[in-house]
Amino acid sequence: MPPAPAPDSLSVTLVGPLPGERWISIERYARSIAALTGEAGLEVLKAPVPASERLSPIGAYVARYRHAPAMVAGGPRGDVVHIADQALGHLTAAFQGTPTVTTCHDLMPLLLEGHYRGRFEAWFDSTLLRRSIEGMCTSERIIAVSANTARDISSHLDVDPARIAVVPNMLAEEYRRRAAPEQWLARNGVRLPPRPRILSVGHTRPYKNLELLLAALAEPDLAGTSLVRCGSPLTGDQRALANRLGLASRIVELGHQEPEALAHIYNACDALAQPSRYEGFGVPVIEAMACGLPVVASDGGALKEVAGDAGLVVGLGSGGPADARAFAEGLGRVLCDPIVARRLTACGLARAETYRPGAVLPRLMAVYRAAIEERRK
Repeated sequence: MPPAPAPDSLSVTLVGPLPGERWISIERYARSIAALTGEAGLEVLKAPVPASERLSPIGAYVARYRHAPAMVAGGPRGDVVHIADQALGHLTAAFQGTPTVTTCHDLMPLLLEGHYRGRFEAWFDSTLLRRSIEGMCTSERIIAVSANTARDISSHLDVDPARIAVVPNMLAEEYRRRAAPEQWLARNGVRLPPRPRILSVGHTRPYKNLELLLAALAEPDLAGTSLVRCGSPLTGDQRALANRLGLASRIVELGHQEPEALAHIYNACDALAQPSRYEGFGVPVIEAMACGLPVVASDGGALKEVAGDAGLVVGLGSGGPADARAFAEGLGRVLCDPIVARRLTACGLARAETYRPGAVLPRLMAVYRAAIEERRK
């Protein structure tokens, strides 16, 4: 039986996502854990992982399932191992004798119809993911980033609910109120469209529901507004829809932005639109709140939970024109009613503090210690 760590110190081996293989939000999640080293007696040791950038699906498979287990097994070993991505849950087998914690961001690929693009991706990726999920389920503790994700795990996987702990994503320090954001952006080559500005952040997978947002933008409530897009470029079909709706001149795509620039963009816009059909968490929601930007979100997945009373939540129905009108009305309220906007800003700033590292770290440490105690039984 391994000795228990000192009560005032703890070391964790962090297994992050393979570079270039996963969503930016998951890469930043792993970075937020790594940044905690030195806090509250925590030492974070990074496990080596193979790069999978620019690899074919088969090459990525080899990196994840053949090379990664050997690499992480030969790396530093702390009191506990934290696998920061459920897609690497199969790596629990590489840490025999050391307690493991695995973070589950969502189970969308297993639950949401239409998540994958094409039959091959659906078969190939879902087959591999199920293998990783099986490994995740052997961890002493599973971190769910939201209560919604915790319920999904309990409902769809063979996991004792007592082994699941809800620990949310953490806010990076860059996300806060900024003075003169438009001037900063102009100095750094970022040009914004005229106000009012609606911001959309993230990728363009179908569950992000950007088609609904485009339809909402064409509603009379949002006439004269601009859409600022940060993240993946719109797909060809989404651009074609924007053209049919006469929106092309009102959309500015800024691509992927580093946190410092993105924080200034949040500060320079008038509302965040998050119309997703489903989210395991919804990181842009807390980033926007921390920057004082009012949030208008759907009730998809964990969004209502994460936004709380600091967001204007629009319930989605069948996805037809009525949903677009309702979402446009929600955005219109924020843009046209300064009292509503000020209330959301104030509530958002207060709620964002609950996602700061200082608030989340004690919950994370409690999970690490629980995993260690579980292994010692």
